[in-house]
Amino acid sequence: MRRRIFEEQGRDKKILMLDLNNTLLNDFKIWRLATDVLFRIFGKEPPTTEEFFKKYRGPVVDTYRAFGIKITSEEIHKIFDSVYEAHRNDFSLAPGAYDLLFTLPRKGFIIVLVTACGRETAMNLLEKFEIQNAFDHLEFGAGDKFAAIKRLMLRERAEAGNCFYVGDSPSDMMHAKRAGVRAVAFLNGNIPEDLVLAEMPDYNARDFKELLIMLEAWDVLENFRSPRF
Repeated sequence: MRRRIFEEQGRDKKILMLDLNNTLLNDFKIWRLATDVLFRIFGKEPPTTEEFFKKYRGPVVDTYRAFGIKITSEEIHKIFDSVYEAHRNDFSLAPGAYDLLFTLPRKGFIIVLVTACGRETAMNLLEKFEIQNAFDHLEFGAGDKFAAIKRLMLRERAEAGNCFYVGDSPSDMMHAKRAGVRAVAFLNGNIPEDLVLAEMPDYNARDFKELLIMLEAWDVLENFRSPRF
């Protein structure tokens, strides 16, 4: 009986997993600057955005190694932390993000942050926009987002079909699809859309207002299909 209860709870649970950089935050220019700084520190010419994301398929350390840069996650975080701290007033929360974060929990969604960003930088950013308490779980330094997604599903005993991952990059879509959850491409124009769409996301959204409408419509449809008696 106890196992049956857990199974039913798992079927009912709805999880929304969100990327941070260039998704929840309008920080692409700062991310681009930090990436350029890192390449130049190692004496490399920075790649174009398209060149970078064509090679960004998994853990970010592997991406830099593909460009001939031997670096650790700690070294990456140190460089990015420095650039983000110097430009902490140069980016904003994505329009509509606040409404989504505080509307969906009232509809039963579990809200999770899954980001490759380091803990210190990410927490500073969340606190800056006063959204640090909007999440049920926080996954920092998630170099392997597939593993992070699977870990969260196991922790919540949630079914993949009730889980969404929203991200801006081709690798986000790849990891979400591999984990079996619903992949949502956040198409804000900063990363070439053809690269993101090539991973065949389940849904697309260009802003958080559109994303909120989509998730609310999905929720209504699911409740209609599986009425609670």
